[in-house]
Amino acid sequence: MFLWPWKSPSERRAERLLRANLGSEQRADLRKHGYFYVTGGCSRLCYRIGPHHAVWLLAPGVSAKPAGTFCVYPLGGLPAPDAMLAHSLWIQHDERGFCSIAVFRPYCPDLWYATVPILQRAGLLHGTNYTASCYRRGLFAVPASAERS
Repeated sequence: MFLWPWKSPSERRAERLLRANLGSEQRADLRKHGYFYVTGGCSRLCYRIGPHHAVWLLAPGVSAKPAGTFCVYPLGGLPAPDAMLAHSLWIQHDERGFCSIAVFRPYCPDLWYATVPILQRAGLLHGTNYTASCYRRGLFAVPASAERS
């Protein structure tokens, strides 16, 4: 599945658990590409989850280019399929929690600007890493409290 030359028993169990918790289309994507797509619980935006630490946020209607990535990973030697399943469940059931902890990096400005209104309506921009990233990139006015410091 991930083209690793070796697999420990824990990695094989993690792969079975991941496959058991994915839909048929997600399993097909995982088998074919090594990643799968998940829809966010609040924003209904599409995320691409792969075996690496970065989770792609895809702009609506554009599946080839990410609007940005979220970087979050577990401490310790957790098998990649377990981390992928954790990301998937977290995004589906507590997208705000995921966005508040993961480090966000916007990529393509055109795609990022298109996703901002959706994220605002879902309430994902306030109090999360989105907010800090948006202020740094000049998407929003700097709050008065930030100007004083």
